Amino acid sequence: TGVRVERLQEITEEGAINEGLLPCGSFALGHELDKFAVERFAVLWDGIYSGRGYGWEQNPWVWVIEFEKVGKEKAP
Repeated sequence: TGVRVERLQEITEEGAINEGLLPCGSFALGHELDKFAVERFAVLWDGIYSGRGYGWEQNPWVWVIEFEKVGKEKAP
């Protein structure tokens, strides 16, 4: 439904969730530690691309491809 380029760090919380990363929360020493989906996305991205020189800190240009999932209709 759409194609554009943007800098990696411009990803929104909604965009990171759409990539499959959910925010999580935990409690440690009585303090809630929240990790937003964007932060989890950055960790995943670095695990895949930082060794190739395209880490989160380099903030490369990326393609954003948006699409709509179309379900298969059930046969009568």
